[in-house]
Amino acid sequence: MSGRIRGGPPADTALDLPATRTPNVSPHRRPPPNRLRRQPHSRRPPLTLRRTHFLVSILVLALTSHAALAADRGTITVWKSPWCGCCQAWADAVEKAGFDIKMHDVEDLAPVKKQAGVPDAMQACHTAAIDGYFLEGHVPLEAVDKLLSERPQIAGIAVPGMPQGSLGMGDDPDASYLAYAITREAGIEPTVFYRAGR
Repeated sequence: MSGRIRGGPPADTALDLPATRTPNVSPHRRPPPNRLRRQPHSRRPPLTLRRTHFLVSILVLALTSHAALAADRGTITVWKSPWCGCCQAWADAVEKAGFDIKMHDVEDLAPVKKQAGVPDAMQACHTAAIDGYFLEGHVPLEAVDKLLSERPQIAGIAVPGMPQGSLGMGDDPDASYLAYAITREAGIEPTVFYRAGR
């Protein structure tokens, strides 16, 4: 292929441009006044504006840190049926409250409940776990907070059945139902751990 560029000299030939002429200006001659214009100096923003930017930055940092702390409440693992809508609603509400959720859809929950130590009379539609405790059924957030705050020597807490108005079942703050504490020792009856709606 030729090294020639169409309409110009060969590519390997230097272009013979005319030499640049230096203006004939005397070193003692001052340039015209219009060439003496100074470039405008960059001005710093007013002090009040800088303070406002600083305060806004502090506020954004504080809100971001608060949101991060609020979201760091721990991880709750949930085992539920793939077709259970109220179980999903409970998990969504718990996640919205700041907990991380790990979801497992299981068709047969019986082995999960047995391994967790949930008595037959205390069973509900889904089983969850956090920090070595099980959460059986539609446990309210207040009961979860109490559990993690007090750290009792129990296996977990349970809301048996599916109480109407409980978390994930209508979320009625006036609904009355009980969350029970289940010990790790066999033969000990569950005791009331938290009273919702009272």
